[in-house]
Amino acid sequence: GGITGLFDDLFDRRNLSPDYIYQLLQHPSEKNAANINEKLLVKLYTLGLENSDKPELIKTYAAKVYEAQLMSLRQNSPGLTRDEIKQITFEKGGVSMPLYRCGFGSEIPETEYNLIYNLGAIGQLENDIFDVYKDHKSGVQTLATTETDISQLRQIYETQLKKIFELLEQVAFPPENKKKFRHFVVLVVGSGLVCIDQLMRTSKHTRGVFVPGSYHRNDLICDMQHPFNILKLLHYAAMYAKK
Repeated sequence: GGITGLFDDLFDRRNLSPDYIYQLLQHPSEKNAANINEKLLVKLYTLGLENSDKPELIKTYAAKVYEAQLMSLRQNSPGLTRDEIKQITFEKGGVSMPLYRCGFGSEIPETEYNLIYNLGAIGQLENDIFDVYKDHKSGVQTLATTETDISQLRQIYETQLKKIFELLEQVAFPPENKKKFRHFVVLVVGSGLVCIDQLMRTSKHTRGVFVPGSYHRNDLICDMQHPFNILKLLHYAAMYAKK
């Protein structure tokens, strides 16, 4: 988990070639690192490989994350369709979770892979929803910056959440563990629903059409420390925990 931000930084620095990043992952060596951030990335990544009973599996999933990050660079240019943005978003978040799962060792059963992939997908979507102000200013195309009807964004989000709970029933874990997992999930992704509510209210200023460039910063940034939003989160958590 510690390498996530460091890895993202490699793609944010546009002077680096994709091949350089790929070689750093496949043949990690501090002597090949160009700066302190890369050295820390290699150090953490190497520790993960050394403490795993399946280091090649980690490299396999790291390569998938690399490919998803490479694909996500397309979001910096206009012209993507909603389906293309959704595919990039879900793949970027989805392939990260199996990489983290490698920390527990052993192969990942298909049912479990499907569950954690889709959990990662909604996690990336939630991240984009909270970053709508920053991404719009940076010209990054996400479902949150390009969707003009927030109800459509909510539908995508809730459909994905429903899919996760359906997949949860298919994994071979004790029922009590599944229940705890569900409660954890709703507390995390419930924040996304709170933020969607705020974007929905904000769109009313422009007659229900969501136009990120027309609002103030405070209209787009959802403060989850605010008591009202905490209560909304608990409401959603309680509602989805019972379903």
